[in-house]
Amino acid sequence: MNIASSAMKVIAVLLLFGVGFFFTEIKDALISYSAQTVQIEETCKLSSLPCTKNGIDIELEKDVLTPLEPSSITVNWPNLNTDNLIVSLKGHEMEMGNPIFKLSKNENHQFNGTILLPICTQNSMTWVGTISDGTTSVSVSLKAVQ
Repeated sequence: MNIASSAMKVIAVLLLFGVGFFFTEIKDALISYSAQTVQIEETCKLSSLPCTKNGIDIELEKDVLTPLEPSSITVNWPNLNTDNLIVSLKGHEMEMGNPIFKLSKNENHQFNGTILLPICTQNSMTWVGTISDGTTSVSVSLKAVQ
């Protein structure tokens, strides 16, 4: 009886240690499984030509971004009473974290900011995400090439 009880305690401790050690990965996997993913086909594909979605115009400085090189983004979001927008991105082909960028309203009532993407091991990477005022968001995607 003592051997079985001791074995169960050891197994329980090892199980708890394993869950604790891998908690972040388990949590991220559950969140990513339960979160709705944005289909690239439904996004506003950002480039140097304005992309219009739901009356919102979005334009990048370049058609294709280069990691670790800042690039400006301009958003014309009519009748919006906020001073900032948030751009939240996520790598499509691989997990690269979730870079978040703040866009500030200028004197022309447009929102400007800079996007600086992290470097990737792949030569080409698609980023998907949203531009949001806190209540409404627009799905976007952009391309980065090294």
